Amino acid sequence: MQEILSKINLSKKAIEMWNEFDSSQKDLWSRYFDLQVVTKEDINKFSSYSHDYSYFLDNEDIAKVIFCAVVEILRYNNENKMKRVFVGNSGGLDSATVCGLLGKAVKLSKDLGIEFDVVSYGLPLYSNPEHNLRASQTAQTFGIRYVVIENLNNILDEFKKSLSPLAEDFKFNEEELRRGFGNVKARMRMIVNFFGTTQSGSYVMSTDNLSELYMAFWTLMGDVGAFGPIQNILKGLELPAIAYALGVPEKTLGAKPTDGLEIHKSLDEKEGGDVDAFKGVHYPHLDAVICHAVKNGLRLDSDLFVKVGAEYIDSDYASQEVVDGLVKQMCSPGSIWKREKGSIGSVIERDDLGLKTLDLVVEKLK
Repeated sequence: MQEILSKINLSKKAIEMWNEFDSSQKDLWSRYFDLQVVTKEDINKFSSYSHDYSYFLDNEDIAKVIFCAVVEILRYNNENKMKRVFVGNSGGLDSATVCGLLGKAVKLSKDLGIEFDVVSYGLPLYSNPEHNLRASQTAQTFGIRYVVIENLNNILDEFKKSLSPLAEDFKFNEEELRRGFGNVKARMRMIVNFFGTTQSGSYVMSTDNLSELYMAFWTLMGDVGAFGPIQNILKGLELPAIAYALGVPEKTLGAKPTDGLEIHKSLDEKEGGDVDAFKGVHYPHLDAVICHAVKNGLRLDSDLFVKVGAEYIDSDYASQEVVDGLVKQMCSPGSIWKREKGSIGSVIERDDLGLKTLDLVVEKLK
């Protein structure tokens, strides 16, 4: 392994290094990171991410993404003189994938003689106990620290007592009240996440993904950190395969995506959580809408509405009305403002992960 370790040059982009490796060296990196072989059938076992589109990352593509993400994390640390990272560990797919990448980054940094410490926070706020168990299992799987911050429920209760009169004065309806206090939860977690960064050389890592960037589906000044390794990865069409290869526990892959904040209630007995926010459309199908919209001219900084035919989206929930509504949310003034002013930190671009641009992904959505 020393031969491939000697190829790491943190002054050079990871994708440039990867492109210089021969096939045997790429295989060595897959073994070094202990990546699992993944097939589309493996992912289709998980109902929230099952789909029939032709687009699927093969194992070399997955290894490339993981290698690039891990090395870019170390490059970020090196360029900014960082030695410790804090990450919220919710028990969901996004945070589990980031924890997986961080676990591999710790292994690589140790072998390169670089100091790097990872702290994953469990931040239960009237959370489902199953979420906490999954978070603990994730940290154990990837060999990173897991610190649970207790007694946050009491603090949230006091916030509610203090803020409820204000909500009454503004005549918040039930949905606004639920969303408001859900965002308070996210911002309480932000306070804890950033507490450790009081010491220099420490930062918070984001766990946001590309699908939710297009939908503006995050809390301003809440759940965004300084560096986002998966910010440009599609949650439905790409992230599950990457997570599976990393070794994210199957309980996490099999869990329904939720915001963890109780902002969105279940749509029905089969759908719930994040899916409710997207009108019942699971993430792979939301990604298909996004990719078709981008091909048709959608831009993150423009309010231009583009038409996406519902016939291209392989979901029972994807009526033309629903598809139009999703695109309208992507290009709404509120979503544009949120993306421009939302304090999104540094990210790894898709081409630096070796991923296709979204308009080219469409070619495989048959």
